[in-house]
Amino acid sequence: YNDGSETRLSYDASGESGYTLTGNLHESETVTVLFMQYNTQVTLNVIPVEVVSIDEVTVADGATFYTNTSLETVKNYLTVNVTYNDGNSGTLASSEYELTGELTAGVSTLTVSANGQSQTVQVTVTDDAITGIASVSASQGGAVIYSDATAEELKAYLTVTVNLNNGGTKALSAEDY
Repeated sequence: YNDGSETRLSYDASGESGYTLTGNLHESETVTVLFMQYNTQVTLNVIPVEVVSIDEVTVADGATFYTNTSLETVKNYLTVNVTYNDGNSGTLASSEYELTGELTAGVSTLTVSANGQSQTVQVTVTDDAITGIASVSASQGGAVIYSDATAEELKAYLTVTVNLNNGGTKALSAEDY
């Protein structure tokens, strides 16, 4: 005040009975304190909130993974719980961490990484299995096929495509049928 006395003001977002702040600590370390027609800028030491530990990675119940499932798809079934440097805990969105590893039939170990921290998680991977024949086509070209040709000889002209349990299809090689 003009007489040299001081009083502590409370923050009031409306500015009616206290001070307000402008500025965004995510973009700048300087904020402006406003009280009535008076303002001043204050520089703060701002530390970004960062992951300091990955506490737990869990896989959703009932999740089914196949050898051709992408790691991006696997991320949709993971819950990644972390602790931040401000002491708070949280769950990371799939875009906030990296998932590495390879899906092979059986149990695969994958690594979740964020801000230099990592944690492994094991997932069960189902091998691709044939569920039916999708199509069979013949491509004879200019070859002559005689009536006494064996089944083994005919394989050279056939393309057999099968349906898989993962929803995909696969063309079989002649050795597979």
